Amino acid sequence: MVTLHPIDQDYAYNQLSEKGVGEPAYTRQALERRAADYYAQLRTPEETWKTINDLEPQLAEFGHRVRARDYDGACQVMNPIDTDYLYRWGHYVRLAKMRERLLERLADPSLLAANLGGLGRACHSLGQVERAIEFHEHAVDITREIGDRAGEGLYLRNLGNAYYSIGRLEQAIKIFGEALIIARETGDRRAEGYCLSSLGLAYYSSGRVKRAKELCEEAVAIAREIGDRWLEGNSLGTLGTANRTLGQVERAIELHEEALSVARNVGARWVEGTSLGNLGLDHRALGQTERAIQFYEEALVVAREIGDRRKEAVWLGNKGHGYRTLGQLEQAIQLYKEALVIARETGDRQNESYYLGFLGIATYALGQVSQAAKFYKEALTIAREAGYRRIEVIWLGNLGVTYHTLGQFKQAIKLHEKPLTIARETGYRLGKLINYLGWGGALLAIMELPDARRLLAEALALDVPDTSYQAALAMGIVLLHQRHPDSAQTFRRCCDFAAAQC
Repeated sequence: MVTLHPIDQDYAYNQLSEKGVGEPAYTRQALERRAADYYAQLRTPEETWKTINDLEPQLAEFGHRVRARDYDGACQVMNPIDTDYLYRWGHYVRLAKMRERLLERLADPSLLAANLGGLGRACHSLGQVERAIEFHEHAVDITREIGDRAGEGLYLRNLGNAYYSIGRLEQAIKIFGEALIIARETGDRRAEGYCLSSLGLAYYSSGRVKRAKELCEEAVAIAREIGDRWLEGNSLGTLGTANRTLGQVERAIELHEEALSVARNVGARWVEGTSLGNLGLDHRALGQTERAIQFYEEALVVAREIGDRRKEAVWLGNKGHGYRTLGQLEQAIQLYKEALVIARETGDRQNESYYLGFLGIATYALGQVSQAAKFYKEALTIAREAGYRRIEVIWLGNLGVTYHTLGQFKQAIKLHEKPLTIARETGYRLGKLINYLGWGGALLAIMELPDARRLLAEALALDVPDTSYQAALAMGIVLLHQRHPDSAQTFRRCCDFAAAQC
């Protein structure tokens, strides 16, 4: 086994060399080049690369080429071991440190773009999304200047992924579409598959689940055609999630188990963690909460091992949902707070809004209605500042429910009017349902029965694949038409239950 110098030690050594400490720089550079050439001869065949230990010759060569100030050469060593190996194995911190050593030191524009793109991807995985966007945009600009269409498509896709992660879905869809056009123009089936998979995820998140399913099925077919197991696992994951949303939970479990198997076979740690988390969501949908929590814990271990801070927060939040379902509200609140800290540390505004809202749901369930309203207002402020219109719809609806609970029915009605407008504009059916329920319940409470019936009938006509909402809705409508003496109180509980499923 080759012994390596730690990266930070290499960096300090390089700094001394550049400052002229120790031996004359030209002598040191010559020795560093000879050492780099030596390690280049120790590389093993690519088909044998299974862990980071198999890349020790390249990692050593990289350090020597940087100290020799052969930055273009160092980048050429790094590029082949980045995307398909170090990145997929989850070595984000190491990748970021290595890429940063090449910033503003590369002469070849293609290498400059590759370094910016690789650094952007590592920063994205470490939760530094705004910084990642800057790097990806710069890389796209360079590839356009030099006419590198394949590179342009790659960095566009990375840029779309960054925008997707901060909730700018329509912008992400537009960018993925541009990248898909380039992939098809250049005949790059692998890039086409990745674009389709990314588009599928973005369409899913925007509520267009059937379209997402179609896109992911195309991506899986391409992945199997070209033998790209990483693409296959990633696309199977999104396809499984779409199936779960459409009520086909058993099929979703099959797909997510298949994705997990693929991820473990190829060492794709990020896909492994996501697949474990998805299996947790599947089992939660079946009411198997304890089993779901076990999967979230496994996913959390993977996220922490690979340094994926955003996913760490996601699985902490989902554990919180599990404990909330079990009635262990204090534990849920603690987990939401931990997730919120990470979201704020990484600048993840979307999840910051989510975890504040989830804190609102949990404190509401404890009967702390005024405190819940405060959390919803904080979450709402962030959603509005960041332009997350769909999240705004959810928290406005939940805030309306808190005013309903406090007996402030007119204020509740006013709060449900605006999110309904946004939900209609964006085609957000779940948002419509939440606010139809809330508004109809408030009208029911003040005995404005005709308008309540009209709103609830509109809600019933929505095609929302979530049985818990539909059950709450159906119960409320039955009680309303029966003019049951407890209809207002019972329907309010239905609305509360529906809001808590967010």
